[in-house]
Amino acid sequence: DDIRAFATEIVEAIDYKDGPVDLEKICSVMELKLKLSEKVAFDEDGKIILGSANFERNEIEVNLHQNKFRERFTIAHEIGHFCLGHGLYLRSETVVEQDLLTDTERPDSFNLTRLELQANLFASELIFPNKIFQIAVSVACDRHDMIDIGFGRIYVDDNEWNYKRYNLMISELSEYFLASKKATEYRLKRLGLLNDQRRFGNSSVAMSLGDIFSRIDFNPQ
Repeated sequence: DDIRAFATEIVEAIDYKDGPVDLEKICSVMELKLKLSEKVAFDEDGKIILGSANFERNEIEVNLHQNKFRERFTIAHEIGHFCLGHGLYLRSETVVEQDLLTDTERPDSFNLTRLELQANLFASELIFPNKIFQIAVSVACDRHDMIDIGFGRIYVDDNEWNYKRYNLMISELSEYFLASKKATEYRLKRLGLLNDQRRFGNSSVAMSLGDIFSRIDFNPQ
């Protein structure tokens, strides 16, 4: 709740109304230097570094990799580190793709994992401002005739019809907020808006049964 309130305060500070949040404007208001780089860098484990934060220089650097959605989430993630005061514990920080997938904290996790989790929660609140996101979800559900018949308004299983409507809705929200479909799906789940009963994968890129069967060649030459 505290992280959501903080993120809401930030988007209100730039007079946000709707659509994708202007992350560069947020950096400007916070007097953070945002540097977009095309360099390719790796950490000590050989993982590609998506971005970094230097707390002494008030600087965020993002390495561009032709994925605008991931780049935006990386910027929001690094903004989160600054807003949440993580500079008290770190002089600098780098982020790899695995860091952006951190959504739970293990009981035995090191404190750094908690910082990454907090930054991701903040990034999600920043990319998907709560009030506007809830409105956008409702509008998308109306557009695709998604109604609650006892399983929740946003219900998806392996039925092709359910999946197609769900995937269209996720795709629209993804484009509206300029965020990945996976991040959009995580957001729906964290808000308790999604009832996902798929057996063959619970990501928004999973194939429906119809897609699977359509790709099988029943008449091999």
